[in-house]
Amino acid sequence: MLGDKQNSRPMNVFTTNTCFHAMRVVKVVLLTLSCMIASSLAVADEPTGALAAHQIRSGRLLAGRANLLKAIDLSSHHAANRKAVGLEAAELFVVDREFGKQQFQQLLADRPKMTDNLPHLGPVRDWLISSLGGGLTGFRIEWSSEIPSSPGAEAEHYAPNRRFGASVRIALEKRCSKNGLLRPLTSEELWHHLVFECFNASETEKRSEIDKRAAAGLISREAYIAETFATEHRAVQMTHKFYADVYLPCAAKAGLESDPKVWYVEPSSWWKEPSEVLQLYPKDGYPWTNYGAEYDSLIAHLRRSQQ
Repeated sequence: MLGDKQNSRPMNVFTTNTCFHAMRVVKVVLLTLSCMIASSLAVADEPTGALAAHQIRSGRLLAGRANLLKAIDLSSHHAANRKAVGLEAAELFVVDREFGKQQFQQLLADRPKMTDNLPHLGPVRDWLISSLGGGLTGFRIEWSSEIPSSPGAEAEHYAPNRRFGASVRIALEKRCSKNGLLRPLTSEELWHHLVFECFNASETEKRSEIDKRAAAGLISREAYIAETFATEHRAVQMTHKFYADVYLPCAAKAGLESDPKVWYVEPSSWWKEPSEVLQLYPKDGYPWTNYGAEYDSLIAHLRRSQQ
C-alpha cells in the first residue's frame, strides 16, 4: 500500500538514471519517427506525380488525373492548396467578353494548329476567352502574333504599364532537346502556353510589389531573383490544377492523347519548393540572367535618381 513504509522503498540512483535513459530513448525514437513521417509526406507528392505522368502518357487519362489531384493534395506547398485557381469562366461585361473572344479568334488565325483539338476543348476555350477578357487577372490581355522576344522562350506575357496594356505571345516552333533542330509547336503545347501565361499574368500584382522593393533598394539581387521565380513557380502549380480539373476531362472524353511533360507534371523537380527548383538552373542562364538583368535595371534607375 502507498503509506506502508515497510513495503515501500525510495528509488535508488541506478533506477532513476535507468528510467531517465529509457525516457530519452523513447523521445529520440518518437522524434525520429516524426521526422521520417514528415519527410515522407513532404516528398509523397513527387512519386505520386510521377505515377500520374506515367498513367497519362500510357493513355489512362482519368487514372492519371486522380493521382495528379492526389499529388496536389499531398503537397503542403502547392499553390493550388492555398489559392483559388479561378477555373470557372468568370462573369464579364459583354464588352470584355467580346474582347476576349476577338483575341482568341485572332490567336486561332495566327496559330491554326490550335484548331486541331478545338472541337473537344470547349471548357478550356471558354476559360481562355474569359481570361483574355480580364476574368482571371482583372485586366484585359491582348494577343500578339509576334514571337517572344526573349531568346529561346516558347511563350511570354507582358504586364500592363502606363503606356501599354497586357499582352501574350507564343512561338511557332521550339528547339528539340534531342537533336537541336527546330520543330513546330504541337496543338497541346500551344493550348498549354496560353493557359500558363494567363496564370503567369495573374501574378502581376505580386511581381509589382517585388519590383517596388527592389527599386527602393530593400532586397538583394539574389532575393529578387528567388522571389520573382517563385511567382512563376506558383503559375506552374496553378497550371497543374487546371490541367487536372479542366483539360484532362475534356481530353479523356474525346479520346485524345496528352503529354504530361507539356503541363509541367514532370520532371519531378516541379513538385519541389521553388527555392529548390531555382538551384537546379545554371547561373549563366534563365532565370538567373533574366531576372538578374531586371534587378540591375531597377537598381541603376535608383542610383540615377539619387545623384
